[in-house]
Amino acid sequence: MKSFKATACAKFILLGEHFIVHRACSAIVFPIPDLQCVVKLTPNNHQHYKAEFPVSDVPKEVIENYMARATYAACSMMGVDITLQPLRVESSSNFPISRGFGSSASFSVALVQAINEYRKFLNGQPLLNENLMKTAYSVESLFHKNSSGVDTTAVLQGRPLLYEKINQFQRIHNSCVDFVLVDSGQREGASSFVEKTTTFKEKNEKLWEGFSKKMQTLVHECVQALQGIDAKTVGCITLEAHGILLELGLSSPVVEELLLEARKVGALGGKVSGAGGGGAVVLITKKSHGLILSNQLKQKGYAVISVVTGEEPGAFV
Repeated sequence: MKSFKATACAKFILLGEHFIVHRACSAIVFPIPDLQCVVKLTPNNHQHYKAEFPVSDVPKEVIENYMARATYAACSMMGVDITLQPLRVESSSNFPISRGFGSSASFSVALVQAINEYRKFLNGQPLLNENLMKTAYSVESLFHKNSSGVDTTAVLQGRPLLYEKINQFQRIHNSCVDFVLVDSGQREGASSFVEKTTTFKEKNEKLWEGFSKKMQTLVHECVQALQGIDAKTVGCITLEAHGILLELGLSSPVVEELLLEARKVGALGGKVSGAGGGGAVVLITKKSHGLILSNQLKQKGYAVISVVTGEEPGAFV
């Protein structure tokens, strides 16, 4: 039986998480090419879901239930009737789920791309890229009710972005730093931290406005530094941004210890990434020093997930 398969990468947010959800500032987001989610669809005699992943704070049955909801929603939006021909839906990833690396976005993108291949097989009419983006965003919203669209857009584009909102983003490039991505461990669900931030915003309007303006300034300064040769400034900016997230209650003792230890062995800066409270942490080091920092952190027992390197001159088109 013919199968239809698609692959999508993970992501990390460098700056602007939470604020982008409230449209309070832009965000800088990067894909993580070596971390991938694969979705395979196979016509079957009954609907079936199977998920394989290395680490998750969410039970496997819950994830497979989300897969079912996402599949029915995506097929409905894309005009594929799975009541006539059920599908076996298999998803596998090589990175932790529900830790801030974009697992729901990578699954959503891979799912709609696989369905698009199946749709093309059925009637020769795949969806256009713009409609794929809208569908992936809608599917990912099943996992995160207040999704900004930044994750699915970054995964679909596969390039570093300065993101404003869906269909409003620009590609950027990084010429000066490597990023070391670390999983700091278990955390609460992303939705709880989104709710915490929303409550903070409602109760502290002036303070929130000040944080938003400062984060927007940091975002623009960071884009300039990334595209230049100012690694030290990128490191300092991330530490300042982390300080804002700390004020919002989005860090944890484990994250604070990791940032301290990383700086002792050469990191220029770093911050919690994504929803916060644990999970994804991004560390900054000089270009071509990422593997060195990664090895030093592994020796200390930290769970390094990936190293994302800066582009060589002329490599970004």
